[in-house]
Amino acid sequence: MEESQRNLEAQVDAEFTETKKQMIKNESVAFAVALFLFQIVIIVLYAIWVNYPGIESAALNNGLYLLFRDVNIMIFFGFGFLMTFLRRYGYSAVGYTLLVSAIVVEWAVLVRGFFFSLADLPDKSWPSTIEVGTPELLDGLFCAGAVMISFGAVLGKTTPSQLLIVSFIEPIFYFGNIALTIKLIGAVDVGGGMVIHTFGAYFGLAMTWFLTTFETRFHKDNSACYSSDLFSLSGTIWLWMMWPSFNALVAPTELGKVRAVVNTFLSLCSCVMSAFIVSRLTSEHKFDVVHIQNSTLAGGVVMGVAADLALHPTAAMAAGFVAGAVSVLGYHYLTPFLSHKFNIQDICGVHNLHGMPGVLSCIVGIFATLHAAYDHSKYPENSSDNPEEAKAYNFEHKQALWQAIGLFITLGVAIVGGLFTGLLMRQAKKLRTILARDYFNDRTFWNLPTDYDTVINPNDEREQEEPQPEPKSDLQVVVDKPAKSSSPKKASNSGKSSDSKKDKRSLEMDTFNPPARQPEPESESEDSLASEHQVEEKHQSESEVSSESTDESSE
Repeated sequence: MEESQRNLEAQVDAEFTETKKQMIKNESVAFAVALFLFQIVIIVLYAIWVNYPGIESAALNNGLYLLFRDVNIMIFFGFGFLMTFLRRYGYSAVGYTLLVSAIVVEWAVLVRGFFFSLADLPDKSWPSTIEVGTPELLDGLFCAGAVMISFGAVLGKTTPSQLLIVSFIEPIFYFGNIALTIKLIGAVDVGGGMVIHTFGAYFGLAMTWFLTTFETRFHKDNSACYSSDLFSLSGTIWLWMMWPSFNALVAPTELGKVRAVVNTFLSLCSCVMSAFIVSRLTSEHKFDVVHIQNSTLAGGVVMGVAADLALHPTAAMAAGFVAGAVSVLGYHYLTPFLSHKFNIQDICGVHNLHGMPGVLSCIVGIFATLHAAYDHSKYPENSSDNPEEAKAYNFEHKQALWQAIGLFITLGVAIVGGLFTGLLMRQAKKLRTILARDYFNDRTFWNLPTDYDTVINPNDEREQEEPQPEPKSDLQVVVDKPAKSSSPKKASNSGKSSDSKKDKRSLEMDTFNPPARQPEPESESEDSLASEHQVEEKHQSESEVSSESTDESSE
């Protein structure tokens, strides 16, 4: 077994020929040139069309800064550290989050201005400039959040050049979908449950279908270690704390912002309860850190569409409880099923955290707007003297229908856009592909410290040494004995069953070998053991006598 493993490693090393090295150089040059040209074009376009907002909107821009800061932390810190769970992909998770989000925010200002101006054309003329203030930057951060969700589905399987393709293509589909669902149809989505979470999740699932291979599905480094999971949990905590700001940011009234904060926070708290309950029940009566890292956030997602509506706190808590349970069950059952049956390998489980809770959020929005259309008494803003506030929650009876249509449009645009982007990413493999051993690793595209292997997996160094032969115990002989198969068909079925059990992220191809057995101390003579036993009995009898004397004196 050890000999065959060493031969396999030597074969993989042999693949690293001068041709492969030249491909790495070609990809590096193409990435640098593409990113340089992209930034130059952005600077030129900003010089032509972009300017600061007018003085009349200064108060709005200043009032949004505190919430802007919270969303900024969520995108760059929260999402980045949430994806550091892969034990050898920490540099890439945080570094690519920073790079891609920065690209998307700059590009999104222009794309947003184009699509929003296009949607306003019947009523307004084409603007000569695009204003960029706090609201425009916030929309750029929301777009970056959708791209980060999609990135989570393909984490560890992409090159930097492929991520540039996603950074350029996905914002176009994102703002095109918003122009259709929000601007034209009139669907409401205060926290992006539809246009951010649902869109980003299914866009990413469509992309990952093109990038899923046998090597990625059964790779030993598609797994976590203790320290990487702790870093990921830090991202979870930051996202959890900032999520009420995310959902309340674009609420049209001050009272709507209050409702959004209350509904989101209560939903998150209730979601934590259900995530811990279902995780314990489905994970051999222990907590699974994968569920705690992700499913505890589903309560924020499920409030995305209707956070600012008058749901009542009870409904918010119920929705969060259901979302947490559904998310955990998705990680436990649905993720392996999609990977084996449909070749959709969802690395971060974005379908469980953003996809299904996002769809649930749309369903909550359908019933909430339907109720609001027939009962206006719960919205004091409707009697406001401010015309903008008065019409903010004055829904028509068809609003629930527009919400349902918006959901189906979002799913269609996301899947078509994801398939198109995934096809382009697969074609980009011709420029530079990743070796099978380098999936979910930083070593291909990052300079690494000398302890990269030994800190993450100390046994990697030990595997290279010649192991000392050890006699097998009776238990080991029984375990190592191959099971008899009555027919080839039964053997193949058992293989399928074992594959499905291994598909959980924490167990999938985790070939971390147990530590080498330490040499046992030399056996001592029977006389020395007997003398030690006598001394131990003497000390025990003395302690008993002293304790009895102490009790008598106390009496």
